Amino acid sequence: ANRHRHTMLGEATPRSTLMLSAAAPLMLWLLLLFAATVCVVESRPRWRSARGAHGTRASLLVGYQVCTVAGNLYLAVAGCAWFGAEVPATAADRLYSDLPYVRKHVLAPLVAHLASDLLLYLSLPELRQPALIAHHLLTGALAHLATHPVPYTHHYILFFAGAAELSNLPLGWIELCKLLPPART
Repeated sequence: ANRHRHTMLGEATPRSTLMLSAAAPLMLWLLLLFAATVCVVESRPRWRSARGAHGTRASLLVGYQVCTVAGNLYLAVAGCAWFGAEVPATAADRLYSDLPYVRKHVLAPLVAHLASDLLLYLSLPELRQPALIAHHLLTGALAHLATHPVPYTHHYILFFAGAAELSNLPLGWIELCKLLPPART
């Protein structure tokens, strides 16, 4: 038995649980949200002709931004679950506790969010920036290392990959508003 198992937010799960299998439905949900947003924006006649700086349809950029804000919002809410939770007593427990809540509600959605963003980064010229791509690849690798070969830093992930996303919400909203055409008065 793993002496560093901790049940602060649920029972420990086997390490063999694949995070990618949990992330796949969430990634699909984000991509469906993207497609639905694009359809709604494209249905508005004055938005159909709007283009980004590199000629990409504005509806695609709005769809991306809506998905990003949705992913950030979910991670922020899930990460805030750590407020008031019992803090593991030892440093070893804080580093090596296997928290199923973190796997299911922070790490798997984080991987889905990163993967869907990465797919859109590679597809849309406005978003195809080496720094964004590198950031998402490295963050995904860190999320993977948090579960394989052993659980690692789950207690801290609640904040750094969860609650810290609160700071991205206003930024995402500002970026979304920049993409929308001006309102008629």
